[in-house]
Amino acid sequence: GVCVLCPRGTYQDAPGKTSCTSCPIGESTLSEGAEDSASCKVVCVVPEISYGSVFPLPDYALDAGTPVTITCDDGYKVNDQNIFQTTCAAQLPSCNAAKMETSSLLYLDGDVANIDCFVTSTDKPDDCTWFKDNVQLSSPSYTAPAPRDAGYYCTLTIAAFSASDEGQYHCV
Repeated sequence: GVCVLCPRGTYQDAPGKTSCTSCPIGESTLSEGAEDSASCKVVCVVPEISYGSVFPLPDYALDAGTPVTITCDDGYKVNDQNIFQTTCAAQLPSCNAAKMETSSLLYLDGDVANIDCFVTSTDKPDDCTWFKDNVQLSSPSYTAPAPRDAGYYCTLTIAAFSASDEGQYHCV
């Protein structure tokens, strides 16, 4: 016969046995080939996420409570951060997208300018961070994210539009 390693979540503690023993419910081994019941622990298997990556990689088994780093793709954030640290859990926070609608807006000097940013997310964002020409605005006047359609909107308000306000605006 051919010997094979016991799969993750099982162990084999006696040489020559042809079967593996399952770990108790709620426990697993960190890898395949465990040789005793002491290898069974409460573990977390790193889940996959959308719009980003995780380290350690998805499907990697860790001791429960081990730190996991989420790195979101460009234009996506977790809790207003591109890189977010948490502990391993079956459900990790999501990388949520934020982008400005593509319509062009024209304002005259002195106009009140309201610029909407549509946040595509299933979770309500805590806040919106506004940028003009890819530079973060220091203290913009805007509304908190509010539900509308299939997402959330933030509205930036410029009280008296002037030539110095011309540019490309977006939020995350």
